[in-house]
Parts: sequence; structure tokens; C-alpha cells
Amino acid sequence: MSKNRSSANRARTATKMFAGSREVVNVGDLVSLLRLRAALFDLDETLIKSNAHQLETWLWAIDQWVTVVDEHTRHINEQMKAHTRICFANHDFEYFVEGLLHIGTQFGVMGEISTRKELDSHLTNLRLIKLLQLVDEGKIFRFPGVMAIGRLKETLKMAVVLYSANNSLTGEALLQRLFGSFNEELFQRKLWGSDLENEQLMKPDPHGWLLLMMELGFKPSEGLIFEDSPSTARRAIEAGMGWVILFHHIEAPVGSAKYNADMTKLLEKLGPAKDRITLLRDISCVQIPDSSEVAQLNLIA
Repeated sequence: MSKNRSSANRARTATKMFAGSREVVNVGDLVSLLRLRAALFDLDETLIKSNAHQLETWLWAIDQWVTVVDEHTRHINEQMKAHTRICFANHDFEYFVEGLLHIGTQFGVMGEISTRKELDSHLTNLRLIKLLQLVDEGKIFRFPGVMAIGRLKETLKMAVVLYSANNSLTGEALLQRLFGSFNEELFQRKLWGSDLENEQLMKPDPHGWLLLMMELGFKPSEGLIFEDSPSTARRAIEAGMGWVILFHHIEAPVGSAKYNADMTKLLEKLGPAKDRITLLRDISCVQIPDSSEVAQLNLIA
């Protein structure tokens, strides 16, 4: 049998065994079948629970930046917050910071800040204070079972890397606070949104995933992505990545009308890419074999 045909057969088998919504998945079986060599992780809503507080931290940062002392500053503050809420409601952040910059410039509150990058850096520093406060309060936390991902490196011999849209300052601070020294021991490479000079290449564009695979010396098809964004997952598969485990976080009971409706909408967003995507509730549903179980798998060296 030719190598291409063998690869195609493995892909068809993987689709039958792993694609679609599952309660749990043994990632060792998936890695063995598809000859996957790298595990690539997103951060927010993949390794840590944080999205419920993202809007809160931005509104808090605006309060620190434009302090309300009179009706004039109240008007500016409220305009910035309204713009922020609209961006979050529409999940549209392409011109989010530019919008704040425009409002601030219009009302003359920018001070020495004159560019989008400078404003983003200033607000990031302010947000980080609130983010770490929320970590200390237990409102931002690691998902249960997340520390087991170390076995991907130890027993499955996979390269483990992180790619997050976060600013590097924010991301590194969260990792240090939530993971401690495990952070440095686990990730062979970390790529942050702020590392990419061209914002057009940030998520959901697959450039970051492909760049990491190239740096590791692997083919895109040898990469297993753990992600929570449907559009990012779809585009990664379309770009040739091997497989995606997508965390849907649908809270409704499995089999309920609400669950089925939400799952149907999600599958529609994924399109044909769904044949190479496993849908799980969260990372606690990922089973990673220990050293005794690995011996039973036909793993790539």
C-alpha cells in the first residue's frame, strides 16, 4: 500500500473514531493513529477559565485610565465603555483599541499616548492588575485535570507548545501565577499575539500554528491543536493541520434540546473541517495515557 493511501486510510479511520461530539477521548489512540508529533495549546478557555471576566477587566482598565471626576470625564468614560461592550457583544475586536484611541483623541485625554500600540500596552498593564486580582480571588483558574497535559511530553514524547492571542505580558503573568514552575517545564515554545508584527496574521488566521510547526521541524499534518474558537479550529484544519480538539463549553445537558441546537449551530460553523475535529466539553474530558498504557500503543518514535 502506498504511503499516501495509508495516510488517507488513517484519516478516514480517525474521522469515524474521533470526529464530532464526544464525552471523552483518549488522545493516545488519536496520536498513534495519525502519527501526531506536536500538541499545540490555546490558553483562555482551553487551559484556564477566564472569558467570563474579560469584559470586566477592560471596563476596569478604562475606569483607571479615564477617572470620572466631573460630567465631562463621565461622558468620555461612558463612551469608551459603550464601545467596549459593543465589541464584546459582537465578538469583533479588529478595531477595538483603535476605537478607544479615536474617542480619547477626540476628547483630548491621550496625554503622551499617540498610537494604537502605545494605548494597547498601557491598557494591558492596567488590566493585568485586575486579572491577577481575579486569579487570587479564584475567579480565574485552571481547568480541572489540566496538569495532566505534562504526560503528552513525558509519555507520548510530543513537543508541547502554546499559542495565545494574549499580549505576552498578560499571558506570561497568568501562566506564572496559575502554573508556577510547571509553566517553564512544560512548554517548549510560546507564541503570543503581540509577537506577530502583522495583526492580520493573528488568530483566527492559521499563520501562528504553521509558524510553530515549521520551527519545530514538523509537517502541519503532524500537529494536534487544543482550542476553543470554532473559526480558529476550522481555519487550522483548512491550512493542513492534523487534528483539532475543540472545547465547546456547552453547558446544557447532553441530549437536551438546547444542547442539540447549540451543537448543530457549532457544526455548521465548522463546515467540512468537522471531519477532523473532536468536540469536547472541556479539557477534563481529554484522557492522556500514562507510561504503562503507552507501551500498548504503536506510537511514532
